[in-house]
Amino acid sequence: MKTFTPVLILLISLFIANSSSAQIVMDISKLFNDIGGENHFERNKLAYEDIKGSPYLQEDFIEGLIIINDSSLYKGVPMRYNVYNEIIEFEHPNGTILEIDNPDQFREYIINDQAFIYHTLAKTNKNEKGFYEVLVSGKLTLAKKYNIELKDPLPPQAYKDAKPAEFSFKPSYYYIIKGNQISEVSNEKNLLEAISSNQNNIKSYIKKNKLKVKKEDDLKNIIEYYNSL
Repeated sequence: MKTFTPVLILLISLFIANSSSAQIVMDISKLFNDIGGENHFERNKLAYEDIKGSPYLQEDFIEGLIIINDSSLYKGVPMRYNVYNEIIEFEHPNGTILEIDNPDQFREYIINDQAFIYHTLAKTNKNEKGFYEVLVSGKLTLAKKYNIELKDPLPPQAYKDAKPAEFSFKPSYYYIIKGNQISEVSNEKNLLEAISSNQNNIKSYIKKNKLKVKKEDDLKNIIEYYNSL
């Protein structure tokens, strides 16, 4: 039997609760037609045959949902998340692999029971856009940013064979989203700065339960507790 993660259950419940009685559920053909056909898609032209590893969170296309707003969604859309290139790829019914060139037009992408949002992270010199997995949803959203790097190929050396270029998973980043603000969380100090309120309650809760902000399950626990206050 298929199971769903708590955050996905919450997101689907919110969609149902906020929707009007006439929910609009559409399939991938409608998605392709609504956006205006191939002109509004960018083809995935990159080839990875000569690179070791994978740029994807999951290699296979998995049918998922694209939530447009409170009352509309597309279902049965074969998708996969290309972490390295920061895109979600779609498989058209004719087998063509595509990507939408303006992913922020949709509210959420749900793949393999994981919910992703497209968000802008303001940095000193530029705004960095990308996909974040929603781990906890509520007053505060806890989001996870996957990280894959491409290692350069190495030429042959004495007693060593050449090494091809390789995709490699690196540690993920975690963020708290509060309204329009998004803050990276890597330790207790910047966690407390990000939440801004109920700081004493949170500090006591962390100490009492011996939680570590650097552990994903503990961080989820803390944000779920904050959202319950």
